[in-house]
Amino acid sequence: MQITHENSDAQTAVVTVKIEKNDYAGKVDSSLRDVRRKVQMPGFRRGNVPIGMVRKMYGKSVLAEEVDKLLSESLNQYLKDNKVRYMGQPMPLEDGANFDPEAAEDFKFTFELGLEPEFELELGHHITLPYYKIRVEDKQVDEVIERQRNRFGQFKDAAVVEGEEVLKGSFWQIDANGLPMHDGVRVEQTSLSLKFMTDEATKDKFLGATVGDILDFNPLKAFGNEADVAAMLNINKSDRPHLEADYQFTIFSIQNFELAAVDQELFDKVFGPGAIADLDQFRARVAEEVEKSSVNESMQRLSVDARRQLSLLVGLLPKAFLAKWLTRRDSSISAEQVEADWDDIDRDLKWQLIQGRIAEQKQIQVTRKEVEGQARASIVAQFRQYGMDNIPEHLLEELAQKELAKEGQMENLYSSILNGKVLDAIHASVTLQEHVVTFDELKALYDAEQADKA
Repeated sequence: MQITHENSDAQTAVVTVKIEKNDYAGKVDSSLRDVRRKVQMPGFRRGNVPIGMVRKMYGKSVLAEEVDKLLSESLNQYLKDNKVRYMGQPMPLEDGANFDPEAAEDFKFTFELGLEPEFELELGHHITLPYYKIRVEDKQVDEVIERQRNRFGQFKDAAVVEGEEVLKGSFWQIDANGLPMHDGVRVEQTSLSLKFMTDEATKDKFLGATVGDILDFNPLKAFGNEADVAAMLNINKSDRPHLEADYQFTIFSIQNFELAAVDQELFDKVFGPGAIADLDQFRARVAEEVEKSSVNESMQRLSVDARRQLSLLVGLLPKAFLAKWLTRRDSSISAEQVEADWDDIDRDLKWQLIQGRIAEQKQIQVTRKEVEGQARASIVAQFRQYGMDNIPEHLLEELAQKELAKEGQMENLYSSILNGKVLDAIHASVTLQEHVVTFDELKALYDAEQADKA
């Protein structure tokens, strides 16, 4: 086998792979013997079909498979051994393959490579990046406490409708005279929230109502949201006659949602029994938690500034090659799309190069165990939103594996963990110019940058 590569210019190279018969003959013979052991044919016992017949029937496909495998392994190893830094994947040239086993026993394959731009990046204190440390304000503490009060609040029966209650009851479609239609839509049990009723005139009809009252109204006019009304009536959104009709609603129950009181019971539910003694301790502990979570916001902003500044070290990407590679890899992507989105593509690919270079220098790795741990942590966080903290281990493991089996999820989690580790390395290695800001001031910074883009 002979592999050579030659730079076409500063951004692309051509790699030629020549495969001779003695490179693949032994592998093909071995594979055919494996096929022979498994193949079944009338008149022969399993495993006793003459090898000549097996070769005649399966020889071409086995040859193609072994040559393809040998080509892929050899090319990848060559690029690794010769430290060829490239982007995307080697792309076969349209006229660069002459695989015709009936015409020849030696084959030549030619690939185009998009070369990484050369750049120097060594993390150190000579690099200065802004770091926005967030100062926690009372209003952030108040917002978190309000969310906890909402999380542990509960519905309680009320005697009369006053404005934002949740009503349980039944719907029955009525005709122009206000009479129930026997062939109309009827929902025996449903609920509606006056909090989301947008038509004030309809809402006024409900004020003062009690259990057992029957009210006529138009749900679509009252709420405005077609999807919500269709779900409430248990019909399809496309069923316009029934969606736009008038209904009578019979009230079965009236419930108010009461926020949890800010007392010892709430303290214990949020932070565990006995962990908090009074309101001052509770607010101080909430402030600590907000400050911890604000580090994520600070690191996310560091990521934005690191991308922007470090990307300046990276030269021009092989745009023409990458455009061809992207459109060949995914037929739904057009050359026009690539051109329109090139600024975003360029930014993301440069950041990937920077991530790779930092991971290489700092010997950063992401393990399967870490990816699984991230999946589990994500599921735990979802359950906690609903006040469920003690998830059985077998259920957590089952849900985590289902999550990882979703298309692209493994890669997304891997990328997220790698990005976090790279940011930690940047944070620990460079000079940080600290700016203390509030959440609102950080948001204003993003808004101003977005306005500049527009």
